[in-house]
Amino acid sequence: WFLVSGPFRSVLCWHSYYVMSVCWCGQGSNRICSGSSAKAVGVWDAESGQCLTVLEGHTDFVRSVCWSGDGSNRICSGSGDNTVRVWDAESGQCLTVLEGHTDWVMSVCWSGDGSNRICSGSYDKAVRVWDAESGQSNNTFQNSAKIQNGFEGLVLLCLVYASPSPRDGLLTRMPSSA
Repeated sequence: WFLVSGPFRSVLCWHSYYVMSVCWCGQGSNRICSGSSAKAVGVWDAESGQCLTVLEGHTDFVRSVCWSGDGSNRICSGSGDNTVRVWDAESGQCLTVLEGHTDWVMSVCWSGDGSNRICSGSYDKAVRVWDAESGQSNNTFQNSAKIQNGFEGLVLLCLVYASPSPRDGLLTRMPSSA
């Protein structure tokens, strides 16, 4: 649905299995990307419903996708193969594979400040901050929560990059009721 005009516009029907994540390109573009259990990222024209390209390389479900915040054609994707991949959406080329998580990557997010930083959250209970060009993980935040109510630790399912902040805080703790 387009909220301004109201009418339903397109059904994007490339995925053969579950769609697990979607993200608008932004920057006034009508492109979106989607990640699925087909182990691939689809890039779409949201107006026409046409699949523009398919980004393949993950070996497990693509659980999270995000366009870069700098207006470029880069997309990052997080997968059950424990990796984050950085893609050129125009050429379809995988630019970088970010390795370091030891379990499914459930959430990825580009920095909002136009830098090359990406955050990823994983079932390994860690949030990693990456440099998208070098592939290096600059910071890792590990959850050390104790077992409570039969659950051990915390699995991060959604990330939002908040910047700038007084401490360049990449993460802001949400109230426990959120």
